[in-house]
Amino acid sequence: MNLPSESLEFVDAACLTLKPKGGVIHSYQFQSAPDPLEKAVEALRARVESANRELYHISEARFVKSVAPHEWQVFVDASVR
Repeated sequence: MNLPSESLEFVDAACLTLKPKGGVIHSYQFQSAPDPLEKAVEALRARVESANRELYHISEARFVKSVAPHEWQVFVDASVR
């Protein structure tokens, strides 16, 4: 989901398209300091859980770029079942 400002709104749809055994969600987000990577993971986890799925492994979470003072574009690769 490559639209960082709205990607979390589509997590439920992404979860519906996964196979019953699960898959990987790749999410871009904008997050601010402090701890933008932790915030991104927790925001994704909350959305996945609200779609009755489980986020069980983070393959990668990293900064993409700075977009404003103390604000970054980040991405998270998460395994969901």
